[in-house]
Amino acid sequence: MNSNKKTAGFSLIEVLVASFILFMVISACSGIFYGAVKSKKTAEDYTLSTSFAPLLAEHIGLQIKNGDTSGNGYFLGVTYRWQAKTLKSAAVNSYTAVGMSSGGSGDVVGNAVLWQVSLSVDSKFRSDDFSFKTTTWTAI
Repeated sequence: MNSNKKTAGFSLIEVLVASFILFMVISACSGIFYGAVKSKKTAEDYTLSTSFAPLLAEHIGLQIKNGDTSGNGYFLGVTYRWQAKTLKSAAVNSYTAVGMSSGGSGDVVGNAVLWQVSLSVDSKFRSDDFSFKTTTWTAI
């Protein structure tokens, strides 16, 4: 037997170890990719539901000015429900309406109301609750 004989190729153990390492790298990369796709979807859903909040707040403010204190609706694939409660109501006289400090006297020119609004937004993939304050003014 000649001991100077060169062997060509890889042994079975070398191939198995290399295959196992390749499998572990691919598994780690696919886990990272799955997490990124899931995070992207969550961010899109959150952005969708929160992007409607300012528009809905404006719409709800108009409904409150018209005398409604609750309501619901459907807006671009999003279902919403809201309810408003009076936090504070105050008559405003001509003295305070022009920026003077309170305590003066004058004719009552209107009524200002501070509202606490609870808003629930339901989209296809998530539900979110928002709370905001708005004011209404009624001239007398």
